[in-house]
Amino acid sequence: MGPEDASIVRAQAKLEWDLVEAGEGEVLTYEVLLGNQNPPKEVVAEITDTSFDYDTSELVSGQTYYWQVKVSDKINKSESDVKSFIKLRPGSPDQPILTSPVNREGVKGDVALLEWTPAEDPEGDVVSYNVYVGLVNPPSTLVATVETNNYNTNLLDKNTPFFWRVEAVDPSGNFSESPTNQSFQLLNEGGPDSPILHDLEVENILSLDESLKWNISEGAVSYDVYIDDVFPPAKIVAANINESEYVVKNEDIPSTLNDIKTYYAQIVAKDEEGLETRSIELEFQPQMQGVYTDTRGNEVQTYNWLRLDKQVWMTQNLRTTKTNMSTDLINVAQGPLERNKPAYDEMPASVLGTNGLPSLPQEDWVAKNGRLYNRSVIDQNLLAPKGWHVMTTADLNVLYDFVLNDQGNPNNVTGKPQDKIVVSAISTLLYNGTDTYGLNFESAGWRSGDDALSRARF
Repeated sequence: MGPEDASIVRAQAKLEWDLVEAGEGEVLTYEVLLGNQNPPKEVVAEITDTSFDYDTSELVSGQTYYWQVKVSDKINKSESDVKSFIKLRPGSPDQPILTSPVNREGVKGDVALLEWTPAEDPEGDVVSYNVYVGLVNPPSTLVATVETNNYNTNLLDKNTPFFWRVEAVDPSGNFSESPTNQSFQLLNEGGPDSPILHDLEVENILSLDESLKWNISEGAVSYDVYIDDVFPPAKIVAANINESEYVVKNEDIPSTLNDIKTYYAQIVAKDEEGLETRSIELEFQPQMQGVYTDTRGNEVQTYNWLRLDKQVWMTQNLRTTKTNMSTDLINVAQGPLERNKPAYDEMPASVLGTNGLPSLPQEDWVAKNGRLYNRSVIDQNLLAPKGWHVMTTADLNVLYDFVLNDQGNPNNVTGKPQDKIVVSAISTLLYNGTDTYGLNFESAGWRSGDDALSRARF
């Protein structure tokens, strides 16, 4: 396949791939996919040839694009590896890559040496560099034009984050920009080195259960962690920790889909004498929803989840037939059940057209409402996946208070009227509910009465 992965394209991109042998009498059609997501989603051509000339004039300069080829016949399907190229303006020099200081690094002293990779020009022209430094991102203040691939900054305030970027320019005015803007700060001599917060797995998004991580600061004996929705962050969430990692708690970053907050994290390194050095702040938003994959032996289930204020909820009931140790649960349809044996039910009694619930085929009920489990599974902590737990009364109380406060209770109603406000906002089961937050509270059913299954505590 060509061009080579991560190559530079300035005008036409000739995409090429190996021929796939067709069956007798068949003509294969190749789908060419291209976009700035990996893997690419958009089909830009359907052709029978093994090459395609793609006009890149509409693509954004400086961005990386991914491409892939898929082909299928009546029986088989195949796809190529994903390749990429970097789009630059016609005639422009290569991109200068910022190398030093490391992003978010603190530099002790009065001067920071900014360095980047030399940029080659496709016509062999001499390349000069415009250096931009400023307090906002992206920086717009041109501080120097140099012909070397470095520049000494000075006269900058200490303990203040500065952003910088570089443009490579040829004599005709063609230019390319560094693919990222980076930040640094000048520090006073003494005290521990500045902690450097690592980039997140997804840019500017803190994924579910993702930790904040930073470089160990030379001279530091402990760290304080600040997370806040104001800048600079003033709320301390952990003090005097010795690790260079902090697992962010849900209560540290409350948000809803209707009010996704932007947060700022900062690490303070402290030495034995009490001197402190602060990191450059990391800006992020919490991941608000996603899919959790629950693997138990050869069984794989997926469940949607949603962040709501200080909690994270699965929006689907569990469907597993196994314990969280991957052993089989008892299916009540298989025969007599002892009271304390962990078990599940495919068809709760309340499904059978009673208690106001519809009478649905078994497979539809499980897919929509999940399975019903007896109390023994929960009491023995055999149900919830690692990192999750079956909801408790305390969890419901937190949810109840949040919803009531968020929805408003202008008449200060209590009891049943108050319940209606909450239940209608988290479900469609009762009170003409609207499921305002997408929590999708659904019942998996229940059993009551004197039958053997009820006595098994479902």
